[in-house]
Amino acid sequence: METRRILLDGASTTVVREDDELVAPDGRRMPLDEPVHLPPVTPSKIVCVHLNYESRRAEFGVTLGPAPTYFHKPVSSLNGHGGEIVRPPRCRYLN
Repeated sequence: METRRILLDGASTTVVREDDELVAPDGRRMPLDEPVHLPPVTPSKIVCVHLNYESRRAEFGVTLGPAPTYFHKPVSSLNGHGGEIVRPPRCRYLN
């Protein structure tokens, strides 16, 4: 069973996908592309590892230190299915 989070009546709602429709808990059905899709989770924090892939280290031309380094991303950086990706001005790398 596939579930999705959508914006329904102004609130985050988990719905079930049935073929080409989404079914809300109250039985309402809607096409897949009609509602605003939300990120699949609502984390309290997002912790990432710097330079986690060899290809990324090669791209930046760096070597690994003795221990991994971390950074965080705000939870507002999450995007729902089909959401717009905005590249900030002067952004060189977009992960």
